[in-house]
Amino acid sequence: MEQSKYHRPTIQSTSDGSSTLNHSVLDELYHSRHGAWTESQHIFIQHGLVPVLQGSAQEISIFEMGFGSGLNAALVREAARRSKIPVHYVAVELYPVELDVIAEMAMPDQRADERNRWLDLHQSAWNEDVEIDPYFALHKIKGAFPDQSVPGSGTYDLIFYDAFAPGAQPELWGIEALGQCFDLLRRGGAWISYCSKGSVKRNLREVGFEVIPLPGPPGKREITKAVK
Repeated sequence: MEQSKYHRPTIQSTSDGSSTLNHSVLDELYHSRHGAWTESQHIFIQHGLVPVLQGSAQEISIFEMGFGSGLNAALVREAARRSKIPVHYVAVELYPVELDVIAEMAMPDQRADERNRWLDLHQSAWNEDVEIDPYFALHKIKGAFPDQSVPGSGTYDLIFYDAFAPGAQPELWGIEALGQCFDLLRRGGAWISYCSKGSVKRNLREVGFEVIPLPGPPGKREITKAVK
């Protein structure tokens, strides 16, 4: 996420018992107040990762715009362990959240080993590949997208686009940023986001995507998937 300076986020509870973070200046939530865990599971796992896992992929590459609380990455790691399909996960984040904030966040029915695996992601080194376990490798890049270059052009199966809303970060929803996303994906790869704004869909189509509206999680009518 790009912003003028770092502001320590505050923790807020959501409807499913999981925590989200709130940016104190932008007044933007990192995930839905209707359920942070539920939202990520619905958008990025059910409609993003699961279709790829059900295909013939022997290894999956994912780029996430905005590492944030690490929730999306943590859910992918758990899914990779269950499916035994390795995932290489690359994320760009300008302002990492402090570990003590993450440690206070709650997830529903989270066992101690799952919490430790979530914290592992935040404790791993930046700007290098880190093999977290046999089925999950993480490369966190400290920088601001789209100015920050992302390795692996034309190789990603999925892009999780989890920037703040267009009103808060318009530069991340324009032609330049979405065009870079198109270039990062392999043919047949998919971009997916909670955002269903009409101008964003038009920009996605302009850079070459096929846009597919999908039903949203609780509290949101629609989400967007775009296929190269």
